[in-house]
Amino acid sequence: MKYFDNSQPADEPHGTGALDLEASDVEILFQVAHQLANYDETRLAELGCPKADLERLIDGLRIIRHRVGDSLKLRIFVIEGALSKEGVGGSGSMGAEVKENDAITLRTELPIAAAKFSEFMQFLISSIGSRELFLRTGFHLEELESLITKFEGHLAR
Repeated sequence: MKYFDNSQPADEPHGTGALDLEASDVEILFQVAHQLANYDETRLAELGCPKADLERLIDGLRIIRHRVGDSLKLRIFVIEGALSKEGVGGSGSMGAEVKENDAITLRTELPIAAAKFSEFMQFLISSIGSRELFLRTGFHLEELESLITKFEGHLAR
């Protein structure tokens, strides 16, 4: 796989980018993905996130949540490529893990839909409003807006 940090075999898919996140950001992404699952397949497809991709994204985020452990910071390299038959969590879907200080770096396959996460968050905010957002996810509007700015320019679409 070709990673964002340029350590790649030439014959594998390319990376779409890297995200530097707080461990709490992964929880926000996980909750947003779960809320998106409440929308019908047609609406998800219009957003550029077929239901199958959303399910793989949720599974991938679940794995990442468990791998983060006590780390405070996280760098995720999102790798565009075909997922294994087992999907995220199957063989080969989670790559190298490097720990430095309080940070952990993961290389992982996530559906290309991950590159649209800021659009998904904006859609959710506009669909349900700030009060309902808090009731459903436990996060405030400002937390999602802050996370949206972290995404800007970091993942290709």
